[in-house]
Amino acid sequence: MSFIFPDSSAVWGSALPVSFMMPADSLLSRILTSVSRKSDLFDNQLYHWSFVLGIHYFS
Repeated sequence: MSFIFPDSSAVWGSALPVSFMMPADSLLSRILTSVSRKSDLFDNQLYHWSFVLGIHYFS
């Protein structure tokens, strides 16, 4: 699968590496939630999959 990132890809590029180095706690969800709030429908899909993959990764 490939994604075409909108203008907010710069936000994702900076947020995701930091969040995945952190333990799976409120900090991770806080980062993803703050990114999601600034996003459009496409980014909300990306947020959803990042959340699902994050649970799978940390479980």
